[in-house]
Amino acid sequence: YKSVWFKYYWIKKTIQLGYTGNQYFQTLKLVILSLSMLIYRSTKPHFAVLGQVPNTHFYRNVSRFEGLLKTFEDVLIVRFDAELYFANISFFKDKLEEFVLKKGDKLKLILIDGESINSIDSSGIYMLKDVINKFENAKIEIAFSGMKGPVRDVLEKSGIMKKISYSNCFMSIQEAIDAYEERKKNKEIEGKYFKFIKQTNK
Repeated sequence: YKSVWFKYYWIKKTIQLGYTGNQYFQTLKLVILSLSMLIYRSTKPHFAVLGQVPNTHFYRNVSRFEGLLKTFEDVLIVRFDAELYFANISFFKDKLEEFVLKKGDKLKLILIDGESINSIDSSGIYMLKDVINKFENAKIEIAFSGMKGPVRDVLEKSGIMKKISYSNCFMSIQEAIDAYEERKKNKEIEGKYFKFIKQTNK
């Protein structure tokens, strides 16, 4: 009797351990799957082109309000809704170039709204430097608005702030647009009176 009971006991324990083991591996699979999905989504986060709600200081995604927002032929405003790190820098760069291509030859300013960027790693810094150099050679300025303190710290330490200058960093999108329009107006005035400014007696 004791022998039968002993065998039954260990068979039962083995089944219980096997079930617990299966539960463990199933849970582990779900955790790995969830992490994989999270990483995959972070490689291609939401990246929007923004336009102005008419007669306001609000800017929204042009693809959500097609035909209702004011856009500028020489300014591209974008918002990247994620941290900028090694897993999504290629997506950022490729998508930005796609937006620039669609904008056309009149583009003079790319304004990056950084309100949703919480951090930038070293890979993101190297990518931004490449992007800035590329568009600088194409006579297109890069400006930032709404950058958070920790992100500004990284940009400062990396030398990016010095490269683009603080005159191209703004508290808000509207402040950046106003400053750009003012500079453009001043350039037009300078161009208009250039022959008078340049005049000298030999």
